[in-house]
Amino acid sequence: MGEKLVLYASAYGNTRVCAQYIARRLGCRVLDIRKLTKEELTGVDTVVFGGWLCGGAVAGTGRLSAHADWFEGKKLVAFVTGAGDYAGTSRFCDIVACNFMHPAPLRAFYVRGGVDYRKMHWYHKFLINYLMVEDTKGERKKLRVRTHFFDRQGMERIVGYIKNL
Repeated sequence: MGEKLVLYASAYGNTRVCAQYIARRLGCRVLDIRKLTKEELTGVDTVVFGGWLCGGAVAGTGRLSAHADWFEGKKLVAFVTGAGDYAGTSRFCDIVACNFMHPAPLRAFYVRGGVDYRKMHWYHKFLINYLMVEDTKGERKKLRVRTHFFDRQGMERIVGYIKNL
């Protein structure tokens, strides 16, 4: 069993918390993708990447693509956090296909993150208020209060998948 590394891109800390949980359960290092160097990947055979979803884009995937050659021969598993409920939807499949072209993950998981509306950048508030067109479940109102969706079972599914690679 080779070495693993968990990378993440996080704006408000929710994706970082998920990445730290996974790293702790796997007994490996965790690193903000902005600090990634090629040397950090020496000896690593499995990379777990977590990014947060904003307006259809997954933060941090640009850095993955920009250094795709660094990930040659490595297994990549991805998880995406967000405020919406996209797990198991065709929308999530589209998000993965658009954001993870090269390197492509063996598998991508969706886990709900969290929202603290008071701390959000104005642009992210705009996305929630004006671009969240389909609001049949009243999700927009729920997102305007501090909410934390940490899903331990979902995180354990990710950990279990990685351990069985």
